[in-house]
Amino acid sequence: MAADDTPIVSPKRGLSIANLAKMLFRSDASEDYIRSLPAQSLYLAVKHLGITSSADILESASLEQCRLMFDFDCWSKDNFLEENFWEWLSVADDEHGLRLLQKFIKFVDLKLVSLMISRHVDAKTFEEKTDNPPAPGFYTPDGGFTWVNVKIEESTRNFLFSRLLALIFETDGDLFYKLLQIPGVATESDLEEESYQAKSKRLQSEGFPSDDYAFELNSPLDEALLPKELSSRAKMPMSKDIPAIEPIIYDGVMVRPLADLISQAGSRDELESELSLIMNAAFVRWSVDLIDEERVRHWISKVRGAINLGLETAMKRSGKDALEIYNLIGLQKLYRLGLWKLHSLYLRASKISEDSIRALADDSAIFGIVAGARERFPETPNYVRSDGTIDAPGGELHSGFRAIEHLGELESIMRLLSDKVPAKETKSP
Repeated sequence: MAADDTPIVSPKRGLSIANLAKMLFRSDASEDYIRSLPAQSLYLAVKHLGITSSADILESASLEQCRLMFDFDCWSKDNFLEENFWEWLSVADDEHGLRLLQKFIKFVDLKLVSLMISRHVDAKTFEEKTDNPPAPGFYTPDGGFTWVNVKIEESTRNFLFSRLLALIFETDGDLFYKLLQIPGVATESDLEEESYQAKSKRLQSEGFPSDDYAFELNSPLDEALLPKELSSRAKMPMSKDIPAIEPIIYDGVMVRPLADLISQAGSRDELESELSLIMNAAFVRWSVDLIDEERVRHWISKVRGAINLGLETAMKRSGKDALEIYNLIGLQKLYRLGLWKLHSLYLRASKISEDSIRALADDSAIFGIVAGARERFPETPNYVRSDGTIDAPGGELHSGFRAIEHLGELESIMRLLSDKVPAKETKSP
């Protein structure tokens, strides 16, 4: 939030991450309500509470919701997060018996179970049963034909994975043997890649944008094209398959005029779906994992800030009000227009010579402003007021960075850079 008193509006509709989590934690939500939530909304609330504190919610959730929540939690781009896999296994505590573990077997990608077997299990199979284990640490689930050794030294994880294998054997013996055999015909990298591709398809079917679409939606729209866009009424069509994710729409506070637009829009469902799409496209484009709630919140404000910049620019250039502009071109183009304004700041900051940057070492206030402006998605230090002045009570600068949300503050930063920091000289050819 800005260091001054910029007018803000608290959302009048929709639940923030914390409020949804609080409602679920208090058991104020029925199973039908929980199952009606988009998996991403439910995941953000569950992650806020902690996976291991959300056993009751996971019991109420559908298999598909659990499958998608596991996808959000156990992947960082194309990297499988084994640490989070263990957290999900640990949810099935004594209170909930084996119900959650049985549910886990139904929704987890079994290629990941094979991957974990490849990493942590030795298995030996014999044509005739034997009473003698092939080595210390092996046990047999089937009377001596198959011998298994879970090689995990940490006792809790050894127990959790041994229990999982035992339940799979008791539930479906053929599946158990198949999972043990897969590591012999597929490498760990093959299993991880196949599971990643399957996860990506599931998220895209949920309305999560692909990498290519995310890059396209995060490409700046030249301000010079705005009159043509407004006159052609080129609003992007919205797919009905894009769910509205309230926690990423309404978390925190919103600045005007975006907040006013949201309250005035006739088709709120369509606007919320479009805003959710934009948010998720930014998460994909800028590698923002949903497991990091603080970073998610920061990027929510950055995306809303970019839309607000685009909206202010369009209102200033056209003389039209926010609702009319939205009805003509929609939020996606307003977002991309805001990205154009931010990109202009990035280009200005990137022209600052390395010698000039080194010379700023003793001026930490200006150095921080330059650092924020040189981000590919620019931001500004928390100590910078919207008019470009520095807020440093007692000579101390506030730490951290915030979104640039208004044309006035962007223009103030531009002026400050021009006044304080010379750009590189361009040599004539």
